[in-house]
Amino acid sequence: MIRRDDLPEIVQRVLLSECPLCGSYRGSRCTTAGGKEITDLTRQHTVRLRQAGVVANDGTTARQTIRAALFA
Repeated sequence: MIRRDDLPEIVQRVLLSECPLCGSYRGSRCTTAGGKEITDLTRQHTVRLRQAGVVANDGTTARQTIRAALFA
């Protein structure tokens, strides 16, 4: 389970990877089909979260794990 203390490290890991879905470069956030930046970490493309190694061990998705840590 991801702890709230892990979130800065997670953000850094996610942003250090490129998104194969929308083509966002390292250091930038994912974009919508209309080109608008997605600022919420939990809304970044799932493939990018998995590529960054942000995966859950308990059968939940990476997005659900991050959201649980945010609201814990």
